[in-house]
Amino acid sequence: MADVFRFFNPATGSHYFAVGDTARAEIAAANPTWLNEGVAFQALTSQIAGTTPVMRLYNADTGRYLFTSNAAEIEIVQTQGFVIQDTAAWYVSATEGGATGYDLSVVRIYVPALNSHVYSSNQAEIDILINQLNGVNEGAAYFISSTGVDDGAKTDPDSGINYGDSDEKVGTTTIELAYEPTELEGMTAQSSDQINLTAFRSDSRFAGIDGTGQTVVVIDTGIDLDHSAFGPDTNGDGVSDRIVYHQDFSQDGDGTVNDVDGHGSHVASIVASSASGYTGMAPNANIIALQGLGNNGGGSFGDVEKALQWVVRNASAYNITAVNMSLGATTNRNTEAANPYGLDDELAALTNLGVITIVAAGNDYAQFQTEGTSNLSADPNSIAVGAVWSGDFGKVGLDNTTAADRITNFSQRSDDIPSVMAPGALITGAAPGGGTVQLQGTSMAAPHIAGIAALAQQLANQTIGRSLSPAEFESLLLQTGVTVFDGDDEDNSLAATNTNYQRVDVLALGEAILSLGGGTTPTPNPTDTIPNDTSTTAAVTIGTDLGSSIDFSGDSDWIRASLTAGQTYTIDILGSPSSAGTLSDPTLTLRDSLGNVITYNDDGGTGYESRLEYTPTSSGTYYLDVAAYGSATGSYVVRTSSTGGSTDIAGDTSTTATITAGSTVTGTLDFAVDRDWYQIQLTAGGIYQIDLKGAPSGAGTIADPYVRLYNSSGQLVDYNDDGGTGLESLLQYTPSTTGTYYISAGSFRNTDLGTYSLSVSQTGQSTQDIPGDSSTTSVITGTTSVNTSTLESAGDTDWFRLDVTAGSSYQIDLEGTGSSALSDPLVRVVTAAGTELARNDDGGTGLNSQLIYSPTTTGTVYISAEAYGNYYSGDYQLTVVQTSVGGADIPDDTSTTQTVTLNSAMQSDLGFVGDEDWFAWDIVAGTSYQVSLAGVGSNELSDPLLRIYDSTGTSVLLSNDDGGTGLDSLLNVTATSSGRVYIEADSYGGFYTGDYQLLVTVTGTSALSGARLADDAGVQVLAATEVLDPFAGM
Repeated sequence: MADVFRFFNPATGSHYFAVGDTARAEIAAANPTWLNEGVAFQALTSQIAGTTPVMRLYNADTGRYLFTSNAAEIEIVQTQGFVIQDTAAWYVSATEGGATGYDLSVVRIYVPALNSHVYSSNQAEIDILINQLNGVNEGAAYFISSTGVDDGAKTDPDSGINYGDSDEKVGTTTIELAYEPTELEGMTAQSSDQINLTAFRSDSRFAGIDGTGQTVVVIDTGIDLDHSAFGPDTNGDGVSDRIVYHQDFSQDGDGTVNDVDGHGSHVASIVASSASGYTGMAPNANIIALQGLGNNGGGSFGDVEKALQWVVRNASAYNITAVNMSLGATTNRNTEAANPYGLDDELAALTNLGVITIVAAGNDYAQFQTEGTSNLSADPNSIAVGAVWSGDFGKVGLDNTTAADRITNFSQRSDDIPSVMAPGALITGAAPGGGTVQLQGTSMAAPHIAGIAALAQQLANQTIGRSLSPAEFESLLLQTGVTVFDGDDEDNSLAATNTNYQRVDVLALGEAILSLGGGTTPTPNPTDTIPNDTSTTAAVTIGTDLGSSIDFSGDSDWIRASLTAGQTYTIDILGSPSSAGTLSDPTLTLRDSLGNVITYNDDGGTGYESRLEYTPTSSGTYYLDVAAYGSATGSYVVRTSSTGGSTDIAGDTSTTATITAGSTVTGTLDFAVDRDWYQIQLTAGGIYQIDLKGAPSGAGTIADPYVRLYNSSGQLVDYNDDGGTGLESLLQYTPSTTGTYYISAGSFRNTDLGTYSLSVSQTGQSTQDIPGDSSTTSVITGTTSVNTSTLESAGDTDWFRLDVTAGSSYQIDLEGTGSSALSDPLVRVVTAAGTELARNDDGGTGLNSQLIYSPTTTGTVYISAEAYGNYYSGDYQLTVVQTSVGGADIPDDTSTTQTVTLNSAMQSDLGFVGDEDWFAWDIVAGTSYQVSLAGVGSNELSDPLLRIYDSTGTSVLLSNDDGGTGLDSLLNVTATSSGRVYIEADSYGGFYTGDYQLLVTVTGTSALSGARLADDAGVQVLAATEVLDPFAGM
């Protein structure tokens, strides 16, 4: 038995198979852009009884390879430009058990998006191909031995995606393996022992170092906001208390970071889970979840860039220690270089702010097999993190054996960048819905380092009175790490780098930080009397000064203040600039009753003094968190004042503020996260332009306005940022229904306060807007229908009614057209209730969509013309062509009402891919028959396949493919007893459609002798000419 490796060729969208390590290495070297997907299965390289050869064919015109063992298919494709390359690639069994031990099917799946076939024995991969890529299951191609089969090979649905600039797609660098729940306990605890985190926690020198006061940002697929791993939800708002901020920057448009994919929740829990059994690195650190990737695990670097820009603007306010990005593209470089996706300036800004950026090194070592990390992690302002095994898990993927500190087969690695190593397989973490899941990948290794960064900064501030610079942190990681060598005990077929790498050691890191400050943790200054948490008893009365001091480096004082909704408060922290105290550079953070950050100011007052203006929306206790910039100490004065009732506009449907088309209003964002809602009446078909202006045009003072539009229920229907002048917002929208809507005036940075101008104008009236529901009056008729229309605004969808017939096939093309062409059309087929039946994106030319739809039932469906992500508007053309006509489909089981009439031809059709027709046949003992199945007519069935089932319909008695003329099927049988059996009319692989003729003729009587096949009812047929199905194509 030899390993059969599968390679993906992104240029053709097809696969190539190499048998054995030598062939794998040759193919990898000759084709560096091909993706090595690992061992697909194992097969024989020499023939034994019961096996058949798989042939390798090549088409020089298309660059595609075909692997098949079906003689008829080989004959056909040779007429289409394919040439046999060698005698046999490998050997398999055409039937299950045809060769001893050949019990595992290799399934053949046609993937329209690749215009290619994929062959797999992995059920998880088969499910992805069918459910996510709309693949057509053509059944078992052949059978292999299940002994030694590697289930680790996975298909990446984004294999064909190229990466170039900040608008291109990215994916999470993770591989998921499913394990039984009993094997999940203690995996994070196991990695904690491995990296000496357990020893660190039990050492009295590091008592209380758990991430307290530190904040880690996770840019990912979102987070389970109320998962127990992130602590309690004290106020019952559906968000765990330690998740101090969250925002969706992805193009999903759902306005929430609730994690659908699961990757982000898992990563965040490795950073800071406080749950027993899978405690994170820094279990008391705060978390900020910024969703940069969509619910499907993909997204654009542009969305990630916006998330990073938010971090730059808010790093000081939230005391952000580190950013974790378990993201990447399939790239490899071994020298540091500025990020090529437009993120280099944000990464540099974060470094200047003292924020440590952690990036997964990448999971594509098996493809490149040379030193390097992904482009994203090779930026000099990021730390690349590779993955080692956290323990012995036996054979996993390409690793025949595993053990702690062996470098995983998938992890990219570099001594020149350099990359640091951390446990990345297998790691237990949070899963959406409150549970756990076990994952592996450099995605899991990176958050180990991000959490450790929070521990290091907390310790550094307590020990040496300052934070470590990102460069210091990286240097200490590498200096104190444990050496792991690539090439000593890794047990796989990949080329080793024979290089040393450093795996993180938390205890050694902590000791190195202590040595910077003398080796001991100092006792806080005993004169400090104001705690830095909600236990404080210090309080300020509005209008009365309160004096205190920052007593030591890193000290902060939390002071209670009772604030009333609607009042506007001015809060000043005065120091040496105004001679009110000696503190040279005070800072002020305003916190809610739970201690969560509301807003922050530094240098907003006189000189370096701080000033905030804030109007609360609810009355209660708030906390003034007074600290110093850097390591300054000294005395200060808190001075407060208030003004009368607020005129703030409500930020929900309770608003009384209104605006009409053709008018302009001005307003003020009074406090952090303030949004002003205006009620407006819009008319269906009206074309409206909404402008929200601020500082760029001089219409206000807000630097970056952000406008949102909600329906009468308060649900988001559209939004815009930066569509106007500079960073101002301009939104064009055409409603499909008349009624009440709400315009929200806000800012991209929730702490950006000031004035704005909001105007609404109706620029036209669309008389042809098509509803996006079953009320549509747009109907598709005839066998060919061409419709042109417009998606008037982002989020618009147009529905077309289509009456379909079971067994028919319809080709649906949605294309952008004209000078204002829709940029990225997406087409779906849905029910009247909106349930999706089929979809396609980018299946046509360029970004246009093409879908082949074959309904199994007759009735009404709706074609929904949309834009990818509901993000674009523009003109489109919808073309629907009925490519085949079906009628009442013949059932494919014993419920069939079709019966065989002897010596009389019966004609019907297979109306859609996968269609099968059954005919009941009453056979008479002693009678011999000839059964033929042939394609007929102008729409003839290309390759008929004939089967005979027993009386229960569960067991195949006989089958034939290509036993008649050409590709037609034929069987000669003799009945040994009377009873009912069933004839199945099918096609080779279930892949073809068309018209056929079934003819059963009596050829005489015969003596009953020879091999017999019996069903459960005792009915037997004797195969005088027994030709079993030889289908063994790829």
